[in-house]
Amino acid sequence: MIDVNIVSIAVAVLALLGTVAQAALTGWFSLHSEEKKRQASLRATFSKYHDPLHLAADDLSVKLINIISYGFVHELAEHTYIGPNDDPGVQGYSVKHTSFVFAQFFAWVNILRRDTEFLRPHTASGSAGADVIELLARIRSVLRSGFHPRFQIATGIQSAMGEIATTSDSLDGKGQMRCIGFAAFCEKWATEPAFRTWFDPIVQGVRDLASQPKDVADNRLLILQHLLSDLIDVLDPEHIHSYAKGHCEGRPPRCMCTKCATIIFRAGEQGGFGQELKEPWKQAQVPFPGPFMQVHSTRPSAEQSKLTRPPQLVQSHHPRSASLGEHKKQTVLKTGSFVQSQQLAEQWKSGTSVVPVLRGKPAPPTSTGKAV
Repeated sequence: MIDVNIVSIAVAVLALLGTVAQAALTGWFSLHSEEKKRQASLRATFSKYHDPLHLAADDLSVKLINIISYGFVHELAEHTYIGPNDDPGVQGYSVKHTSFVFAQFFAWVNILRRDTEFLRPHTASGSAGADVIELLARIRSVLRSGFHPRFQIATGIQSAMGEIATTSDSLDGKGQMRCIGFAAFCEKWATEPAFRTWFDPIVQGVRDLASQPKDVADNRLLILQHLLSDLIDVLDPEHIHSYAKGHCEGRPPRCMCTKCATIIFRAGEQGGFGQELKEPWKQAQVPFPGPFMQVHSTRPSAEQSKLTRPPQLVQSHHPRSASLGEHKKQTVLKTGSFVQSQQLAEQWKSGTSVVPVLRGKPAPPTSTGKAV
């Protein structure tokens, strides 16, 4: 009788354990399935808005290059919008178009955020679009930061610019959301003063920058252009459909782009983002081992190696500089955007030199074997 009870209890326990295990497995598979569906929806959404976001970033980057590198801002000042009686064909165009490319970028960012807000794109660094989300967060942070009032655009103003530049395909507002065209933007600009007021930070920033000497650069715009270039590198690694080719010249302080923040020099006690080139480094005529550089096979002489050996190279420890994910690292390595500091340090230890590379094309050496 005792043996029968023991067997019955054992059978019941085993049945209970089986039921619990089955429920656990069912729950795990259900959660896994939901996560796969979420990731699939997230990838589909990012794929859907890939081209519009890329084109908007490219348009804004081209505009910034014109302002930063070609002094286009002084021409903008000559055609600043004054009032409704001004000739729209002459005055106001440049500022309006500058405001439009900002609004167009903010509009597509707003649409992307709207369609992904329930898909939790921020929860995992390796999830779909994580590198894009990271770069958009950096861009938003640079524009809202208060280190200088010129071109400072608060987070809410950025969102508002995107919202007022967004329209729907259907009258009931349930259709596909998209950015308005430049003609509709100009009509709103001319007929709705409240619409135009949202863009005062851009208009005032252009006027302020135009009043400065031509050789005065705006660090916020330069950092913004660098981050947009990083975003374009992610969205169009081969730059097949991009007009903006690379980063503008310059290494502004606080820049978090791959060009400025990946390889830095340890600045002694300061420990900052690096120092200017040392005099022996300049005398050796070997370029600074920063972005767009790769190892060259030419081995310098022993005397030249002593002059060209750089200070210790370290990885940037900026809290956001290393969080773009493996896809971003592979992309920028493929396009020649940076060289990892450990690899570069090993090459210097072996005595090899470096030559500048722009989009993976090395500069030819001179007759003396030194880099141009």
